Amino acid sequence: MPPAPSSRISQIASGADALSARRTGRPSASEADALNQEILSAALREFLDRGFSGASIARIAKGANVARMAIYRRYGGKQALFETVLFEQIRQLEALASAIRNDAGDPLTELRMTARAYLEFMISPTAVDLQRILIAEGSRLSTLSQQVAPPLPQLLGERLDQLIGHAQQAGQLIEMPGALLREILLRLIAEGPRWEMLMGQKAWTADDIEQHFQKMWPMFLKIAAV
Repeated sequence: MPPAPSSRISQIASGADALSARRTGRPSASEADALNQEILSAALREFLDRGFSGASIARIAKGANVARMAIYRRYGGKQALFETVLFEQIRQLEALASAIRNDAGDPLTELRMTARAYLEFMISPTAVDLQRILIAEGSRLSTLSQQVAPPLPQLLGERLDQLIGHAQQAGQLIEMPGALLREILLRLIAEGPRWEMLMGQKAWTADDIEQHFQKMWPMFLKIAAV
């Protein structure tokens, strides 16, 4: 027996509701990730252009083509969004460092390559501008600034310590606390260029970076090599 008209109407309505739910329901994981990247890209542009105090959630939302409430739901507010933008840049450095592998398996060569990548990242325009914001907004972002300025990503620090330890085991570096050797290395290769960029004293070209690193890496080896 065919279903009663009212039953048939209910079935059609249920099917329409299900189709509507699929169309207007939660985005897929890839769609959500793409949306987050749009928001973070728009936020990065806004923070770099206007600093933290001058940045506007409304402009960020417009730049990402989303509603303001979508940003508040995801990040809670401007400081949390800025923190996410900052740590996204740090995550990119960590990903870059983790991709560095030396086919020969020489820890000292890997250490050199990783330190070089750190130098390039720290004086990249985006990293320098974000550090300027942290310095300029020091009181407003005091907790965040203490955590990441000057920023050394945890995974990168662990990777450097690991490579230093392997180089020590291989008899390539002297026996000294790994954290101290890491501090010496990073200060030698990055602190001077970083502060010159922060103060606007010099725009570092690729040739400048290479010449500086070629001078500072041997200096590190004079201190730390066996």
